[in-house]
Amino acid sequence: LIDIFMSKLYALVMSARTTIRMDERLLKDAKRFALEHDKTFTALVEETLRDKIYPKAKLAREPVVLPTHDGGGTRPGVDLTNRHQLEDIMDGLIDPA
Repeated sequence: LIDIFMSKLYALVMSARTTIRMDERLLKDAKRFALEHDKTFTALVEETLRDKIYPKAKLAREPVVLPTHDGGGTRPGVDLTNRHQLEDIMDGLIDPA
């Protein structure tokens, strides 16, 4: 049997305690998982229940269409491997032509 306390904020208002029955191996693995992720077992249970009960809405997105141009490549004098030069060109500090 496992006793689970609710969040600290909730405990300030009212203390909730419950007992759940769980497979021993699942309990052991869950405690190890919580420890490895720097969480308490209670926090892991709360987070997991919250995710199951209140699933985050999947955001449907339209695909992004990026503009493309035929041929030509980069402007003469532009070196895409030189980050500093690219920043200077974009800031208008140098003219690659």
